[in-house]
Amino acid sequence: MEFLTQQEKSQLQQLLINQTSLCTSDMEFRSALLTNCGLGKYSSLIALDKPLQQFVITLCAKLSEVYIQVNNLERLGLIVFLEYIKDSDNILNKQDKLFVEYVINRWEQWQEINAWRKNFQQQNSPEYPILENINWHCDRTITVRSGGFFSTVFSAAVNTVIFSNDGKTLISASEDWNEPIKLWNPTTGGEIRLMGTWKLGRFASIAISPNGKILVIGGTIIELCNLATQQKIAELGSLIGHRDIAALAISPDNDILASSSLGESPFNFRDYSIKLWRLNTKENICTLNGHSARVNSLAFSGDGQTLASASKDSKIKLWNLNTLKETYTLTGHQGQ
Repeated sequence: MEFLTQQEKSQLQQLLINQTSLCTSDMEFRSALLTNCGLGKYSSLIALDKPLQQFVITLCAKLSEVYIQVNNLERLGLIVFLEYIKDSDNILNKQDKLFVEYVINRWEQWQEINAWRKNFQQQNSPEYPILENINWHCDRTITVRSGGFFSTVFSAAVNTVIFSNDGKTLISASEDWNEPIKLWNPTTGGEIRLMGTWKLGRFASIAISPNGKILVIGGTIIELCNLATQQKIAELGSLIGHRDIAALAISPDNDILASSSLGESPFNFRDYSIKLWRLNTKENICTLNGHSARVNSLAFSGDGQTLASASKDSKIKLWNLNTLKETYTLTGHQGQ
């Protein structure tokens, strides 16, 4: 069960051990159960006559080693078994069904990743090199610190870098009080232009619209700039409201901007919301609430229908942008 963490493996085994329908040492019953889900020929590999815990452990281990054809698709034996008990009446309660569905989805995602990796390796050529075989080296180093008084005294840490869509410009956002936003030529390493001489915020973030026209800068507030002219178009948020921007994302159709706040300022303490803005009108569409800590990252799906948010509360939330409601909360990550 490589696709599960150790805790998830233990949770799955305990879930099966707790099922009253499996609490029997009747070999014929257990054999019939495997036969009903198309796994009868593997009965000899499993300790059918053993106590429930040993039976479940052996079942999970052995069925994780075999594959069978189901509707012309190759499926892992354990997944076939779980799909059978999930769809059977009076075996799993609602909560257990949700966890089994999670396990099945994890396996399917794992299969997709393995298929991609195999396809990538088959294309091993000068055009598609295997990353492990590359001898990486630093091409050039760019120094951001401006040398100004505040830059010398305080941090000039670089928080975000992003390439323009044509790859000809690199944009950096730093904590340099004198020169926070800079445009660079990535080929020469030379500075193209400095954007402004103001302090944008300790954790500045930047994003470029998919059409390459708008640069969004997140600092104390949100600034919209024309990337071609580097001229400011508008400001979003406020000094006493949505401020100290942590993350930004722009929808694929260039229509919606999503932003999150650090939520640590006295003016917006514990503001862990996500705000959606209409880029052409600069209006705030809505506020999405649900996270209990800072939202560190935002991303739109390719079709622009879903927004994903990742938070310091160890949760990932998916939001339906048609209904402006939360659709799922993913809780696989652990820790603080």
